[in-house]
Amino acid sequence: AENPGGGGIYARLEDHGHEFAEFVETLHARPASKAEASELALSPGAPVVHLVREALTTEGRVVEVCDTLMAADQFVFSYRIPATD
Repeated sequence: AENPGGGGIYARLEDHGHEFAEFVETLHARPASKAEASELALSPGAPVVHLVREALTTEGRVVEVCDTLMAADQFVFSYRIPATD
């Protein structure tokens, strides 16, 4: 569904018994390919950020992958990282 309801897709996965352990995000900043620049209406070689996020369950199973390409000058990334385990 276009709108998976309250809590989004992660809540629906939890509804089906998946317990999340962690989310792993990988960011790669690089120039856009010609096709990417065209798709995003950017100048050829404009900087983009390629973000891939994996949602892993407590069983170590990847149950969701989000693969996103963004114009680098249009987004801000902010992370909170606990100082302790």
